[in-house]
Amino acid sequence: MDRHRQEPASSATPLDSPARHTRSSTLVSLAYVLALILVFALSLYLLPEHTGLGKLLWGA
Repeated sequence: MDRHRQEPASSATPLDSPARHTRSSTLVSLAYVLALILVFALSLYLLPEHTGLGKLLWGA
């Protein structure tokens, strides 16, 4: 009697590890926050100097 042991089936490509997923998610969140800050700063910079908040910021 010849018995062969079967190895458990494993996928050829391992799934992303939780640490890699967390790192990727953190980078995406950081890029998103930086983009929001950039848009906010540009919107303040482009305010007209003679009205509302532009008058406060630029002292016109």
